Amino acid sequence: MTFQEEWASCKPSDSARMNLAHALPPDHATAGDAAYPGDPALKISTNALRSVARAAYAVHASARAARTKLDTSHAGVASGASGFQSTETLKSVKESWEGRLGDIRDKCETVSDAFSGAAGLHGSNEIDVRQSFKSRIAELHDNGSDSSPKGR
Repeated sequence: MTFQEEWASCKPSDSARMNLAHALPPDHATAGDAAYPGDPALKISTNALRSVARAAYAVHASARAARTKLDTSHAGVASGASGFQSTETLKSVKESWEGRLGDIRDKCETVSDAFSGAAGLHGSNEIDVRQSFKSRIAELHDNGSDSSPKGR
């Protein structure tokens, strides 16, 4: 086997190449905006980010409502079931659910805040980049119109 043949057999194929930081599998790639063949074009939508934030907040609100309903449902249990052995068990179950619902509520609030913040940053970044390009293009046009074709 020649060196060239051996080298060709050792080089990784396109399918064996390592792809890092991809959010989409290769079958979802769009060739138009891809950085290289097989690279998925990742697009961020401010509306999609805000939609995720709203959905997370809806779950947050639902967990808060469930917690309120849990408190209301257990309001008379301690006094109405005094003397029963199950009263302590019911109390521990209620406390367990309070903790779970509180955790859900807290996590959903964190997710909602994060995606709302990301949407705000992405939106303002888009505006800043657009303004930057407009300013730079205007500068180039201004400089181009004042220059003469000397030295050409």
